[in-house]
Amino acid sequence: MTPLLTIENITKHFLLPSSLFGRLLGLQRDRMVHAINRVTLELNENETLGLVGESGSGKSTLGRVGTLLLRPTSGRVLFQGEDISNADGRRLRNIRQQMQVIFQNPYSSLNPRKTIRQIVGVALKMRGIRDLKAREAEIKNLLRRVSLPERFIDAYPHQLSGGQRQRVSIIRALAVQPKLIVADEPVSALDVSVQAQIIRLMDDLKKEFGLTYLFIAHDLRVVYHISDRVAVMYLGRLAEVAETEELYRTPMHPYTRALLAAIPKLERTGAGERSVLTGTVPSPLEPPRGCFFHTRCPEKLGPRCEQAAPGWTQLNPTHGVACFQCGEAVMDEA
Repeated sequence: MTPLLTIENITKHFLLPSSLFGRLLGLQRDRMVHAINRVTLELNENETLGLVGESGSGKSTLGRVGTLLLRPTSGRVLFQGEDISNADGRRLRNIRQQMQVIFQNPYSSLNPRKTIRQIVGVALKMRGIRDLKAREAEIKNLLRRVSLPERFIDAYPHQLSGGQRQRVSIIRALAVQPKLIVADEPVSALDVSVQAQIIRLMDDLKKEFGLTYLFIAHDLRVVYHISDRVAVMYLGRLAEVAETEELYRTPMHPYTRALLAAIPKLERTGAGERSVLTGTVPSPLEPPRGCFFHTRCPEKLGPRCEQAAPGWTQLNPTHGVACFQCGEAVMDEA
């Protein structure tokens, strides 16, 4: 079966220009931010793929490249088997109608000067619903579907709570009847109790509308409850991909194990029971040579990890990892 979305050997670099003063004095030069490095990932129809990693790992950039909000430096993006990497004009508009994004901060992603009627109405107009009464009926139907009162139709974003605003973001995405929704940290700005409500809502909507999610988050507890598969990113590269239960039960990459060990537990644990990941993610301006994780890895294999980047090892049809502990392959740097 053809995947709904394929991110194939994607690289995304950003040019960080030096200042004019620095260039004139010869003190600075343009530098390159290595945001994503040769990532390949498939997203199947009607599944939820969780994308996790620390801040700066490239998760959000990958989501934006996958929806063509950012163009890749190299590689291809395929939607339903069709290469859309260079789509523009009407073709791009048609594709984006099938690929929607829910952003982290619902206040900044909603126009504060427009009512819910106007915000969602634009999306419905794109879908072809031009009759005002038909649009109003559909907006009220969507509000009910996400458990918001119909009277909110003429409310402004600032009159709603954070959870209510995120529900409006969800119905704005649903209004154009997309096939894929990229949810970029959709609950991280919300209270814990509201997070659970939004996760349950998104899961229900997935089943009702046949949606596919790329769910980007740093909270592995949230990802566990909503994802069918999980992809772990570090410094712009994939560290591990597996089905959710298998990854949480038998993580193979040291970085994945460190992330899982860092999940807070309600019960008090004895000293030494938790593995604490030290240090910070290296700068994407100067990524380390060799394995991308070796500067923080508590299990590195000495000079080998410092000098060569591990290739991708497919342990079974659904579980892959980039680590010398699991395979001998070396990444082709060409």
